[in-house]
Amino acid sequence: MTRVATSSSFLSQRMWRRAWYLVLVLLCASSVRAQAPLTAVGVPYTQDFDSLANSGTANATLPAGWALTESGGGARDNELYAADDGVGNSGDVYSYGASGSSDRAFGSLRSGSLVPIFGASFTNATGTTLTGLSIAYTGEQWRLGTIARTDRLDFQYSLSATSLTGAGWIDVDALDFVAPITVTVGAKDGNAAASRVTLSATIDNLAIPDGATIWIRWTDLDAAGADDGLAVDDFSLTPLGEPTGPPSRVTLTQSGGSTVVAEGSQTDSYTLVLTSQPTADVVVAITPDAQVSADVSSVTFTSVNWNVAQTVVVQAVDDTAVEPSPHQGSVAHVVTSSDAVYNGTPVPTLSISITDNDIALTPISQIQGTGAASPLAGQSVTTRGIVTAHKSNGFFVQSQAADQDADPSSSEGLFVFTGTALPAAAAVSHLVTVTGIVTEFRSATASPGSYTLTQLTNATVSAIATAQPRPAAVTLVAADLAVVSGLEKYEGMLVRVPSLVVVAPTGGTLSEANASSTSNGAFFGVLPGTPRPFREPGVEAWAPVPAPPAQLPRFDTNPERLRVDSDGVGGARIDVATGAVVSNLVGPLENAFTSYTLLPLPSPSPAPLVSGGMTVSGVPVPSAGEVTVGAQNFERFFDTVNDAGVSDVALTPAALATRLQKASLTVRDVLQSPDILAVVEFENLAVLQQLAERLNTDTVAAGNADPLYTAYLQEGNDIGGIDVGFLVKGLTTVTVGVEQI
Repeated sequence: MTRVATSSSFLSQRMWRRAWYLVLVLLCASSVRAQAPLTAVGVPYTQDFDSLANSGTANATLPAGWALTESGGGARDNELYAADDGVGNSGDVYSYGASGSSDRAFGSLRSGSLVPIFGASFTNATGTTLTGLSIAYTGEQWRLGTIARTDRLDFQYSLSATSLTGAGWIDVDALDFVAPITVTVGAKDGNAAASRVTLSATIDNLAIPDGATIWIRWTDLDAAGADDGLAVDDFSLTPLGEPTGPPSRVTLTQSGGSTVVAEGSQTDSYTLVLTSQPTADVVVAITPDAQVSADVSSVTFTSVNWNVAQTVVVQAVDDTAVEPSPHQGSVAHVVTSSDAVYNGTPVPTLSISITDNDIALTPISQIQGTGAASPLAGQSVTTRGIVTAHKSNGFFVQSQAADQDADPSSSEGLFVFTGTALPAAAAVSHLVTVTGIVTEFRSATASPGSYTLTQLTNATVSAIATAQPRPAAVTLVAADLAVVSGLEKYEGMLVRVPSLVVVAPTGGTLSEANASSTSNGAFFGVLPGTPRPFREPGVEAWAPVPAPPAQLPRFDTNPERLRVDSDGVGGARIDVATGAVVSNLVGPLENAFTSYTLLPLPSPSPAPLVSGGMTVSGVPVPSAGEVTVGAQNFERFFDTVNDAGVSDVALTPAALATRLQKASLTVRDVLQSPDILAVVEFENLAVLQQLAERLNTDTVAAGNADPLYTAYLQEGNDIGGIDVGFLVKGLTTVTVGVEQI
């Protein structure tokens, strides 16, 4: 018996251990799959996920009803979740939030070796059949894995599944969360506005019996490249159905059987009518939510009109928020009356389907990026900004303060190329939305490989608001111009230069035939205290070099040199000489002709001010008995005849007279009428003789003795027919002969 007893005892111990193991397994399974109850129609279940762990990589505690599953065999395939702030890139289910913070979100990051699914199950405990589910949540992006493509959490529900991997799942695309950020790989602040998207939808035409189970889940799309870290926060599920209280004595009838509206356009209507004659007035208060509005705040029924249906017109609030299409709005009703039968009688809440008219905006800072070129080049984007200035072929926009990021290395300005007349919507100070193709433009005359101008082309423009304050200009400092890429972070933005020292004068175009020039308003300068730059030896910093690169010196392109196009956006042309100081320069910054260029605004306050500058200085007046010899290049001094066989320019008679006058002034007032003057680039002896005659005439007219200048010319073989020669003052000099050596 002892042996039998021992044997029996041993068997009992084994059976108890198995039984306890089975109980433990069942308890664990129950803790994972216990459903969250839906207790009443119209009463939402909410979950903020702040009970999730905020540290560790192997956490099991979940809110009641919530579950996760993992497959694929990766290192984190353990049916547990990790806490993360977006820095991690391992495939896993995550509790996302700032490091150590109790504000959490529930999400996942898919990898090649781990496929995560998370969701929840709910029990219909309302005591009635549910006819719909109204679901809302906020999607949060905590990490970007790969640029220039989108990742997604795909929402599904099932009325027949028994687990997250069961069958019968139905997609609800309106509740899919698409990652809003597609630039700059790495961790994101999922609580920032740019990282969050609010989603909502109502699932109608359901028949969920009391006591039945509803499953929801999110599956992680396998996006191209490394996946994003996406999460769900502020979740709510509201069961819909006929209330179990007293029957309504107010009949609500939707036109066409449903109520559908669109932001900015389509309206819809419904009617209310009583089912029996009241003994006192019945007032039905109409209370729309924030998504919709109604044309009346209440309707009143009397004992006379109780059976006449009254119409309520509803429309969507035309906001600027980007929302799913469709998303949901609602109108609630409250009945008051001295008739006890009607007072407080329930009226169904009207569910309204809304089509959104807003387009997802890409901030200007994301279009510009932090590098030399846009990470979105070639893509169609829609952005928003305040119009700051007009060019002849486009306009500049800059982000309003609310749309700016906190990254000083990304520009908040952008040029919009129109090519033709500017649209009326793009008036200066208008807040506009612009849709176009991101393009990197380099002018035909710019050096290959040099920086480009990020711009939008094929643009459509819509005005949102007028008379917006102009964004503040950024004051440039020496450090901004220290390297070739230093000003890229301000491209398209308003910048300010309090003082600029001109190092290259205003340029222009020349009409040789008319001996006239036209200013183009463009000049170069440096900040005060910066030495005047010169072209150093070497290959330009952006020029292509052989691979492997030879030991070539590199020229930094003199980034300290700033180009100013004074009439580029409608301002007055500023004509300055080297050495001048120009103050109060404010305007947008662009990249043009291989140089960063400031375009002064047309009406700044204070206006630009010019002082100083290089002027003509004459040679000293010769002393008695001193012999003077000078030289002057008169640069392509032609006559009025178009000679055959040479590429000369025939001046107009007026142009020739002007050139002779200026040349006479130069020789007399600047060179002090030297005894011998070597001249360069005269077309022929005849025109040089005309200058000699003009010098003699002008000198006498000025009250001085006739210098008796005589012209000598040596014919050369220049393709333009220009030659060298001499003017010899006969008053002081005897010419023995002129001979070419």
